[in-house]
Amino acid sequence: PVIKRFPAHPSALGEIRRFVRSQAKDAALGEERAEELTLAVSEACANAIRHTNTNEIRLACQRDGDCVVIEIEDQGVFVNHLPVPELEPGGRGILLMAAFVDEIAISEGTPDNPGTRVRLVKCRRN
Repeated sequence: PVIKRFPAHPSALGEIRRFVRSQAKDAALGEERAEELTLAVSEACANAIRHTNTNEIRLACQRDGDCVVIEIEDQGVFVNHLPVPELEPGGRGILLMAAFVDEIAISEGTPDNPGTRVRLVKCRRN
């Protein structure tokens, strides 16, 4: 896998999106699917920045056949919170990610074992 580390700061989101687009282009996902993956990864990273006190975000990107797999890791604690969109402002990040990728998995960081990992998979075909 290609591994890159970014500071956990909003100013890093542009560089993160450029990295993901580059990886998606190299995998020949196509423009629309590459943008969907970029949006999902950007949202996962923004969640890590907003909701944890992590100093760094680690992205690992690899190809698996016709798919691109990106894992986003931080040193944070995951709060399992899936809001009802009609009732609560904001907080739609996980729903947004799920809408734009073919697979999503979240390994939750806990207070005793911090470090949340989000695995996103986007394929050339559904």
